[in-house]
Amino acid sequence: MRLDATAAVTARYLRVTAQNYGLLPVGHEGAGKPAFLFTDEILAQ
Repeated sequence: MRLDATAAVTARYLRVTAQNYGLLPVGHEGAGKPAFLFTDEILAQ
């Protein structure tokens, strides 16, 4: 997801909230188990 501010913003902190998928669906190798949530990069300029 990308959020573009229409004006310059000054902030001291950035809070990121993400929710995983929940339980993996039938047909998936790990069906019925909780999904993992991975993030590799958050960029704030």
